[in-house]
Amino acid sequence: MKTRTIDPKQLSVKDLHQFILGSVAPRPIAFASTLDQEGRPNLAPYSFFNAFSSNPPVLVFSSNRKVKDNQTKDTLHNIRETGEVVINAVNFSMMRQMALASIEYPAHVDEFVKAGFTPLESDLVKPFRVAESPAQMECKVKDIITLGEEGGAGHLIICDVLRMHIHEDVIDEQDRIDPHRIDLVGRMGRAYYVRASGAAIHTVFQPVNAMAIGECTFGAGRTYPHTVFVTLGTGVGGALMINNQLYRGAHSMAGEIGHISIDKDGIKSPQGQGGLEQYVGNRRIVERALAELEKGRPSVLDEIVGGDRSKISPKEIKAGAVQGDELCLEILGFVCSCIATAFASITYMIQPQAFIVGGGVAQEADQLFDMLRAEVKNRLSPYFHERLEIKPAELGNSAGIIGCATMALIE
Repeated sequence: MKTRTIDPKQLSVKDLHQFILGSVAPRPIAFASTLDQEGRPNLAPYSFFNAFSSNPPVLVFSSNRKVKDNQTKDTLHNIRETGEVVINAVNFSMMRQMALASIEYPAHVDEFVKAGFTPLESDLVKPFRVAESPAQMECKVKDIITLGEEGGAGHLIICDVLRMHIHEDVIDEQDRIDPHRIDLVGRMGRAYYVRASGAAIHTVFQPVNAMAIGECTFGAGRTYPHTVFVTLGTGVGGALMINNQLYRGAHSMAGEIGHISIDKDGIKSPQGQGGLEQYVGNRRIVERALAELEKGRPSVLDEIVGGDRSKISPKEIKAGAVQGDELCLEILGFVCSCIATAFASITYMIQPQAFIVGGGVAQEADQLFDMLRAEVKNRLSPYFHERLEIKPAELGNSAGIIGCATMALIE
């Protein structure tokens, strides 16, 4: 395909501006409400905008110098004077009114009036909120970073979010914002906008969910309507398939098997205490092996890695176990014991027909599966154990792709 190569230094700012805006799109719109020192309101849209942090909550937008005359805008002047702004989201029903607020009016003109928007008093800052906006964020300005002094140069306005106000009717049953209900619009190049709802919305599942759908439709779980899919690798991922449907829970977070507590006094993490992942993730498995080797425990691991212990991974530990190495067998036994504790709890809670286990730790691991099945059997009554299968995943790295394709066909 023929491609145009552009050197920014060889183009006029006006032309470069349009190529950038046409390429970096769609962009969310910050409908910024400010007050000047005399208390006069200003309302203006900015599409050089995004969220950059959730903890602390930080939004950033850029107020650029005008290309035609290198002047700065009223929003920037007001923020420099007061340090406050309310950023309002823009939905489809507001779009044309919002465009009226983008017209360059004299500083004393109230865009709320000109564009027909309703001002609402804020709780923690002085600028008004836009009543029609489905999401309004009261902010204190943390910093302003000037990017240049010529026309087109931006000023990054870094905003700490102090409070949010969200219309209840855009929140769904999972207590999350429904993209169809909030019906946001984004900015493209030139005079183009895009509506982010309806047919424009596509669901892309998280990798573990997509893998679960793939394995349970075409892989090891295809004959089991009630399945728990687990990945063992860097971390521990999970997904629940109930009646051949992905179960997400009340807030779309079901299946976080790696955070199930298996030790009330165990390792602490941001997800809680004693979580499964803290004992059977790749790093923890290797750390356990290295700690024992440092104590002088004999093992074939040094031979397997040629004396370079930095090369030890779960793969080498599984290889050592196959050779009957005591340390490697002990580590695999501990891993299986931890996993079995979680599996037993899940089984008594939802009684799946099968656990399908994938990920790097579970690859080429017949011995691990034999040990895991034995550990699970010891933790369950015969009624539950006899009705449960524990099987390795079949599709490997293709599971996620197959799962995504399956969901696309269903949709």
